[in-house]
Amino acid sequence: MTDRTRTLEALQRGLTMVVRRTAIPRTHERITRRAGVEIERVEAIALSRIADVSSMRVTELADQLGVACSTAGRHAANLEAGGLVTRTPDPDDMRVTVVNATAAGVELIERLRETQRSLLAEALTDWETEDLENLASLLGRLGDDLLAIAEPAGVRR
Repeated sequence: MTDRTRTLEALQRGLTMVVRRTAIPRTHERITRRAGVEIERVEAIALSRIADVSSMRVTELADQLGVACSTAGRHAANLEAGGLVTRTPDPDDMRVTVVNATAAGVELIERLRETQRSLLAEALTDWETEDLENLASLLGRLGDDLLAIAEPAGVRR
């Protein structure tokens, strides 16, 4: 086994540990409890995606979440019932539904993100600023490189 292979295996283990730790329901419950909000994990993810771009078609949301359009539509309906998004027909194609984040939806996502940053700061309290900057830079680069091999040229999510 080469040094590069061992390093890639260590990277894979580290990324798997981070993803597993952050994706478990208990972590979401801790974040929402600290933020003082109630929202299901998948709907928080959906709302975050919508809030990032202000509005999107339900078909785009389904694609982003990796679910069927009907499932994305149900999540959008639940978010709308909570006053976090609005759903309107696309003016260019009345058969298509567009989901828009409301001010309350954007505010909720910002509260969740601030809480996530606070928990991250607690976990990384002993890290040097330079190490944090390097990690942030390398993770951004990794994300870009993974996206480049996962998506056809010119298509970005």
